[in-house]
Amino acid sequence: MCNVLSLSMETKLPPSCIFKHLLGYLRSATAAAQAPDIEFPSPIAIFPKPLGLSYRNFNAQYNEHAHDGTRCAAGSALVSAMLLHYFPDPDFSREKINVDVSPILTVPDRTNDVAYWLVTRQNVDGTPSEAAAGEPTLPLIVTIITCRRFVDLKERKKPGKLKFAASAIRTDGAILIGDKSFRRGTLIMLAGKTRPLHPGFEFYTFDVDGEDENAQCLTPWQPDVLGGKNTVLMGISEVEKVDEVFKNFTKLHLGGTE
Repeated sequence: MCNVLSLSMETKLPPSCIFKHLLGYLRSATAAAQAPDIEFPSPIAIFPKPLGLSYRNFNAQYNEHAHDGTRCAAGSALVSAMLLHYFPDPDFSREKINVDVSPILTVPDRTNDVAYWLVTRQNVDGTPSEAAAGEPTLPLIVTIITCRRFVDLKERKKPGKLKFAASAIRTDGAILIGDKSFRRGTLIMLAGKTRPLHPGFEFYTFDVDGEDENAQCLTPWQPDVLGGKNTVLMGISEVEKVDEVFKNFTKLHLGGTE
């Protein structure tokens, strides 16, 4: 009451009026404290919020920052969110690979412009699912390469085969990825183009036991949804195609069909 009287003397308002305003303020503050937090939806409706934010942030980082290391860090965060969404536990195992120890592709630039992720199938008990000769099944390799010198390579002007780094090919022909080796698999590359500047996904497969004379190369893979192409840009208008490619791939390796 003493505070109300003081305010009354300072404002020239009667105590009853001051008390009424204070009571209204307290009621508003209490209601605000008890109200639920405002929920902001995912910026991309078909993605859960964390993935939607990562997808949007990578597009912004790729287009606004010239420093490739910044782009690569944002790309790795995006890939981590995508793999968790499309290849969840307990059916799949996901891990980031140290490229300093085991480079997979020859990239003419710094290693902070490159990141690799590996996805393999898991058994029901959480142990790695293995094919013949103890080789983990799937596998899916996701490569993030943002250095401009790689993106602008002449051989990348049109879809074609890519060569593995010599250090990634074992003497028996298998491809060494981290501490694991594989004879076949799929590689998805998060790279893009510079004219105009835009990130995108590229899709490849490999089978070192294939009949092709270039069996130890990555061959373009053309998912049906992409209409004969092995690339899709990351514009918002293409999000549904990206989503369908990843969903179909997951279904295929869980025993369904593409």
